[in-house]
Amino acid sequence: MKNILKTQLTRVSRTNNSNIYTAELIGEGNINCEDIIRKLSIDGLIPDEKMALEIISLFNRKASELVASGYKVNTGLVSMKTEIKGLIYDRKWSSQLNKLDVAIKCGKDLLETINKSDVEIQHDQHDSDERIERDEEDSVSTLIYGASGSNRNDNPACGIAFRQWLSKV
Repeated sequence: MKNILKTQLTRVSRTNNSNIYTAELIGEGNINCEDIIRKLSIDGLIPDEKMALEIISLFNRKASELVASGYKVNTGLVSMKTEIKGLIYDRKWSSQLNKLDVAIKCGKDLLETINKSDVEIQHDQHDSDERIERDEEDSVSTLIYGASGSNRNDNPACGIAFRQWLSKV
């Protein structure tokens, strides 16, 4: 089954080029663990929904305990690790300045599935829809975050300019 991500385009008004758009994913709705288990049961892939939910609950609990103990946990779907936020002053923990957080990154299974997905651009009613078939060398990070954060705009008006009249030297 080929995954298709549907997007709605919005014209970027801050540029001189009228052909630049941002793409926003059109959500298919929310789904939880029980819904996924039900779909697996309908497909005949699991014999007992209740047992599957119990196993996933135990798995989630153990993964949470391990992350909270300092382990980096890779489930294949996501990779999780605990991070400490904020600076430590006088070698003392401050609940007002510091907090524990969990960093979550896409795992190998999720990245492989997303890399196989197509993007379908939804147009106005008078335009036809367009599906973008992506090459294998396309990567998720390039599609979602841009290429290494570099500015690929060739318009010199886009950038930072320092004017002498703004600063008194």
